[in-house]
Amino acid sequence: MAEDSNPQDQLAAEAAALDGYFSDTPLEPEPNYPPLDEQFNRCVVISNLPKVNEAKYEKLTKVVTKLVGRVGALAAYDGVPDYAGFLMPKGADGATTGCAFVEYASVGEAKKAVEVLNEYKFDKNHVLRVTPYERARQLADTPEEYKAP
Repeated sequence: MAEDSNPQDQLAAEAAALDGYFSDTPLEPEPNYPPLDEQFNRCVVISNLPKVNEAKYEKLTKVVTKLVGRVGALAAYDGVPDYAGFLMPKGADGATTGCAFVEYASVGEAKKAVEVLNEYKFDKNHVLRVTPYERARQLADTPEEYKAP
């Protein structure tokens, strides 16, 4: 009975059946990453967006993407088709966190977005706050308690 043979014999038989199928050539995949830009001067943070659940996420994404796209072209990279220069994070519960990160194609467009979209009345309950990413990072590093100099 072949079914009662030991597992080592079964593995050896399977390896023999696959002989020649695998190559000994080492794999060295070349990832297609966009060029590394350590300056974030083309990026802005939009806060005070509505917090919506997963059912409304796609609709809000379309509306905000259309709004920020009117100001200027969003960043895009050759070979990275699923990056649109826009990210709206979700919390652990699947709802949006009320903010979005936008990368424009140029520094000028990012500055224009701050000028045009800051204090923009998105709807009757939400007035957008648009901050350059570098400034938002500085604000995040601010200590919670004030310490006199």
